[in-house]
Amino acid sequence: MRFTIPAWIGTGLLIVSQSIVSSLGAETGENRGNEPLAATTSTGQSMRAATVVAAPMPHFWEFGVSNGFFRCVLRGPVRNNYDVQVSSNLLDWVMFRSYTIPVTGSTPIADPVKGISKRFYRAVPQGVGPFVAQPAPSDSKDIWTTSVYSWAPGEKVPGGGLNDDRLRIGGWGDEYYILMQFDLTGLPAVAASAVLHLYCFNQMGGGTEMYLDQVTEFWDWRTQGKGRDRERLWWGDRPGTVQWSLGTIASPTPGEWYEVDITDLYNAWKSGAQPNHGIQFRPVDYSNENFNEFFSSEYDAVPALRPKLIVTPP
Repeated sequence: MRFTIPAWIGTGLLIVSQSIVSSLGAETGENRGNEPLAATTSTGQSMRAATVVAAPMPHFWEFGVSNGFFRCVLRGPVRNNYDVQVSSNLLDWVMFRSYTIPVTGSTPIADPVKGISKRFYRAVPQGVGPFVAQPAPSDSKDIWTTSVYSWAPGEKVPGGGLNDDRLRIGGWGDEYYILMQFDLTGLPAVAASAVLHLYCFNQMGGGTEMYLDQVTEFWDWRTQGKGRDRERLWWGDRPGTVQWSLGTIASPTPGEWYEVDITDLYNAWKSGAQPNHGIQFRPVDYSNENFNEFFSSEYDAVPALRPKLIVTPP
């Protein structure tokens, strides 16, 4: 299997998709300078991927899969800082983690393979940007919840919701909220700009303006709550919140990206002034089937339309 990687892809090193390594049961692999990266699998098959290296760049080494993780070693000049980015198509790159090369000259990397259909990696010197965090289903945390209907099998109440491929806000006498939280690990310590992007694919009843809240306590419908299952955020399990933005934020336009500037909140999270438990969107109008609908991180048809946080350093 061979991949051709165009020179314009950018500086850094690209390596073979972890899904291919995982599915074939890779045991060994290495990269030497500008040579193609290769892996030998337990089935006797081999894989190759071109690399793009610009001095003084790091390189990846000793990659494989064990205990549910794709593992490799990042080598480079001591004390140099790099951002490891990942991509599913070699075009759209998002932040994975930041690494500082220790005195040993190398540092290990581990990435869960569960839920990943395809992933490539590259290392980029810090100080460039912007950085894009766009979680996949395996490492995301976003959901909608509603005040009356459970959306669960059996009883129609109390209020619940769904962890599906959409994020709904609005209502028809009842209320629908959106909650989400981004893992900020590896993103810049200070942002000149931090903008949340949500793709609005549908609107009903003219939509609604929204309130933006800061979530003030831990929440995770998958691990805690008083509801009868762990498949949804039950209305009674919503975390505490406080309104962050004064006034309201505008209604989105269907078929377009909707941008929400959270720079001040992002910097408060990164500085430790505020704990990062995420944000909540509440509807202003929920009286007459007013809805805004966005794609969630569970959306598989076009992964590039999942929610993303774009951070630009100073």
